[in-house]
Amino acid sequence: MAIALAVGVPALVVPCLALTRDGSEPVQVDSAAYYQFVSARDDTALAVAAGDAADGARIQPEKRAAGAASQQWQLKPLGGGYCLLVNHNSGKVLGIRGSATAAADVEQQPDTGATTQQWQLRDVGGGAVKIVSRDGARVLSVTGGTDRRVVAQPADRGSADQRWNLAKAATPAKPAAPAVAAGGGTVAWTASGRVPHFSTDQGASWTVSAGLPSGATVVADRAAAGTFHALSGATLFDGTDGAKSFTARAGGLPHSTDGGASFSRPRGVQVAAAVGFGKSAPGASYPVRYPVRTVGGVTGIFRSADGGGAWPRVDGDLHQYGGGAGSGVITGDLDEYGRGVLYGEPS
Repeated sequence: MAIALAVGVPALVVPCLALTRDGSEPVQVDSAAYYQFVSARDDTALAVAAGDAADGARIQPEKRAAGAASQQWQLKPLGGGYCLLVNHNSGKVLGIRGSATAAADVEQQPDTGATTQQWQLRDVGGGAVKIVSRDGARVLSVTGGTDRRVVAQPADRGSADQRWNLAKAATPAKPAAPAVAAGGGTVAWTASGRVPHFSTDQGASWTVSAGLPSGATVVADRAAAGTFHALSGATLFDGTDGAKSFTARAGGLPHSTDGGASFSRPRGVQVAAAVGFGKSAPGASYPVRYPVRTVGGVTGIFRSADGGGAWPRVDGDLHQYGGGAGSGVITGDLDEYGRGVLYGEPS
């Protein structure tokens, strides 16, 4: 179900959110999609600061990033022509801090049904909208100065800092899953396109993990408490202090048998896109590796049953299974030697 958000017309039940002005064509807004709200003032996007998932996280204008889930919002229809603005990264809603009628900061909040969390989008022409609170008709605005933030202003000035353009996300960003340390206690998390953070108080507060680039994927070591691993591009990082800091260890297709303390590199492997493990060969103790890699200048699916000494090719030029080197997921069968699974999208 969706509604029509309108200026001068009543709300109607329609397949999507429709914003209209008298004498103009309706601007269709898909209530199942995600949008960036882009400031008409400076082309920045409405965002939760640092991709924070905590209650009360600050809302601010940020440089647009297509893969940032913290910049993507879904319009959840309510009655009376109003809607909730739900952040894709956290699942929480945009709300006004406190209940005063003067200018106030906005923040990320759990949905409580308060009128300070309910917004109406009104078409102001030129493809732009203003975002008006049900509580006091305050208008969402971008502040100036060095400490720029998003506030709800009591005065509707019609200026560029109060106008927003909607940019529909062609492919919604995918929020990252948190990594929980073995034994609990520490959670590490990377908001889409952001530097990883960690929390030791069940997510009430978050601190930046030192030594990692933006967008790095963090996982917890399943055996060593307080140890985390991270991957960015082709570089592997390790952290042994509860995700507080990380050190680059290796790149390419490294091999470690001591929990990442040291690595060796297989000869001839230049580029790696995915790797999986399968049952050991008869008489061998080390699991078989199945990488989608470039070996000796040839890109394809390979197999090594001797710890990386030899790399016979599994596929061929005429048999690019599942997209071959274009696949990002491959694994071996842990019960039967020589059998594996490759995931690919049909072209």
